[in-house]
Amino acid sequence: MKKNNNRLWLLLAVAALSLTLFLGILASIRYMGDARMDAYLSFRKLRPLHVSSALGWIFAAAIGIIRLALAENRPENEQKNHNRLLWLYLILGLAILLSYVLGYFGGREYWEFPPVFITGILLVWFLFGRETLAGIPWKKTMPIYRWMWLTGVVFFAFTFLESLFWHLPAVQQQPVRELSLQWKSYGSLVGSWNMLVYGTAIWLGRRLNQTSDAVPATKTETAIYLLSLTNLMFNWSHHIYSAPVAGWLLQLGYYVSMTEILLLAKLLYDYRRPRAIGLTDRLLQYADVWVVVNLLPAILISVPALNYYTHGTHVTVAHAMGTTIGINTLILLAAISYHVPGHFFSSADFRLINGFQWFTGLFLGSLLFIGLRTGLLRDHIAFQTLKTQHQPWLVLAFSFGIIAALLLLVFCIRLFRKLKNSHRMDTSVVVGK
Repeated sequence: MKKNNNRLWLLLAVAALSLTLFLGILASIRYMGDARMDAYLSFRKLRPLHVSSALGWIFAAAIGIIRLALAENRPENEQKNHNRLLWLYLILGLAILLSYVLGYFGGREYWEFPPVFITGILLVWFLFGRETLAGIPWKKTMPIYRWMWLTGVVFFAFTFLESLFWHLPAVQQQPVRELSLQWKSYGSLVGSWNMLVYGTAIWLGRRLNQTSDAVPATKTETAIYLLSLTNLMFNWSHHIYSAPVAGWLLQLGYYVSMTEILLLAKLLYDYRRPRAIGLTDRLLQYADVWVVVNLLPAILISVPALNYYTHGTHVTVAHAMGTTIGINTLILLAAISYHVPGHFFSSADFRLINGFQWFTGLFLGSLLFIGLRTGLLRDHIAFQTLKTQHQPWLVLAFSFGIIAALLLLVFCIRLFRKLKNSHRMDTSVVVGK
């Protein structure tokens, strides 16, 4: 009997995260001034390589977890075991990375690859979206995490296409329109994959608490979904406070950004629960911590009076990396570790995650300090002078970041082996039935 291969997505995801960390280490070394790699991999290439690998990690993990979750209550003969989507995803990802290595570009921000790959991404998302829709039983009491996954799938397709409108002459010829549309689409893109990740967090929480899908969504689950949806649609406008756009749009973005404080109150209440023991629980707890910690840079870039000092500084970098590393990555790692038997993990795994947590905090804290100092002094001190003054702090910050990345990289290598071994054990049990 053929074993459902959705776990292969988890192996691919952990491999993509490992590559992300390795490329991040190289990019950090180059950012600190070491130009010896420029003949092979300049920072111009390393940055999109790192970003694309990070997106590859998030989407591969989300797709694998969602496919595994949707297969839970489906008859085995209805489960799709083909590798078509997996191979298409893998080949497309490798082709995009190779294009960067060879110096072929043609896009912006998250999508710096040549436009020829756009069709492949749309095909991958169409196949994944079709499987997601087909795998969801439409019931009156459908769990809220499934609504979050559906919302993420639909909004990603819409906002991904929207992010490509800058290719149109009608958009390129209007700078304000182009700037507003670019930030609107990219802000909503982040919100769309956050839907996949936060839906995964709710799914995992229900599994850990052994809550049946027949149990209706709690008020908290519903509130988190509605809050995430609202942020997805409107939270982006704090990026364009300085642009000459409609005032009501900027005010709406400001008030929506402030709703994140509601999430803080919810999480502070959750800290009253007993300390968890399992690695999955520990990872979720640390993700909770980062949601709270990341509210500080979120508020710094959302309040207009503060945004003036923080926009375009390392505060924005700290917020983006805090979200990606501290929240999304830890939630997805928790969901992946849930599919590995607990006895596979040892005290060494806990020490690696604990060390990663502390050094990530030092890394992002240093970036916050540099960003705030830049914002407060850039109207009074020449940019080049500030850059020279901050060089020692940047070296210290990225040293912390490299140590954090190395700790997580070692953990990922160990997790990959454990996931592979547990997958083999599951396969042997199924074949033996």
